[in-house]
Amino acid sequence: MFDINPFTSTTYKDGLVDNEYTDSLTTLCLTAFEQLPTQEEKAAVARWLFELSNCPADDDFYWSLVNRTIYSQIEPKLLAKTVFDFVLEKPDQYYFPKNSQIVNPFDELLEDRSFLYFYTSLLPKEAVIYLSEQEDKYIKAVLGGLIYAEPFSNLIEEIRNQIKNPENPPEVTVRLERMGKILLGLAPDDSRPFHTSLESFYKSFCIGEYHTNEVVNQEEVAMVAGLVKETGLEEGSIVDNACGMGRIANTLAKNGYSDIVGVDISPRNLHTAKEHDETGSIEYRQADWADTGLRPESARAFLLVGRSGHHARNSYEFQQISKEAYEVLKPGGIFVFDFADPDKGMYLENRRNFLRILASLNFPLEKLGTTPEEQLKEIDNVVDSPDGINFTNRWVPQIKDILLELKIAGFEDVQIIRKPIEGWKGAENLYFIAKKPL
Repeated sequence: MFDINPFTSTTYKDGLVDNEYTDSLTTLCLTAFEQLPTQEEKAAVARWLFELSNCPADDDFYWSLVNRTIYSQIEPKLLAKTVFDFVLEKPDQYYFPKNSQIVNPFDELLEDRSFLYFYTSLLPKEAVIYLSEQEDKYIKAVLGGLIYAEPFSNLIEEIRNQIKNPENPPEVTVRLERMGKILLGLAPDDSRPFHTSLESFYKSFCIGEYHTNEVVNQEEVAMVAGLVKETGLEEGSIVDNACGMGRIANTLAKNGYSDIVGVDISPRNLHTAKEHDETGSIEYRQADWADTGLRPESARAFLLVGRSGHHARNSYEFQQISKEAYEVLKPGGIFVFDFADPDKGMYLENRRNFLRILASLNFPLEKLGTTPEEQLKEIDNVVDSPDGINFTNRWVPQIKDILLELKIAGFEDVQIIRKPIEGWKGAENLYFIAKKPL
């Protein structure tokens, strides 16, 4: 028997007071949590709390206390094991509809982004490493659940981050790569590489000699040049965001355009772009594509072409890019970018294949819809490869979602131009021209 004062504890200095919505026994358990002598006993109590499902869904304050107690008192790796085991044993309690109210404390652990969110720096690396140590069947089952709780792109990005962590020994890196390959729909022992960055991905094949890239280059530059002229703005820079190796920026400069700024996160790309700048007039700068560091209202055109937008992790990241474009553009300036139509050609097939990947991970497809057509509408991620050897994931948004993010950023006048993608049967490219209001 513990000597417990239910109104004070070392964790909650102001005390923990029961209210009309909460169960007295559970409240008492929280205050006793820190007094349990072993980690195993604390994990057992946490599991008991996970089982609870009879408290009101809107009692967020109470469940935030549950969350804080569990998260602060249990060693990360043991907590990961406890939660993962619960997920597998209680799938009906774990899977909850998107945007639904919270129905048990485990949902709250996920919902408030303070536990097991693979895209945050707060995630204990032990949780990811623990999962990588398990058998493939166990890994697949847990990954399916985690993808349902959080976007696929965030999950795979955190695995990449942990692989790049120099503190991890080689054997941990190997296990993490196996887990990453499972997420991409490959066999864990597949000999093909698991890339931890876009730079690594593009370095593995010569993007400058990529057939489709060469075919569209001159036509794309001509289109951009024409759109810039149509703005009627005589002054202001042309920003080539995510410029890569300078394909667009260098060609515009050769065609007589000046005041061009190329922005990219990769030092290797920028070095190559500078080497190919025959005019020597382009300002190349290393910066994040959603935080370029450029002066507000300094540009007449802000470009994101070459389907670079597919590398955004989700709609929120694209929204941040759109807000950056809006801030940097002069009134009357244009934000020009492109995406492939998600319902055409290989992009449609890749979305169908992504459903198959989700199914292999025990993802509850029925939560997306009752028919394959309904399920497909919810898919905005794909895994693809330009050569069948090097794979990466891409975000493939619907047109309505793109227009929504543009509207949130401040753009209202948006034109869309459709063009077939050379060499890709049935695929179409969508060029968006969003004009900043005068």
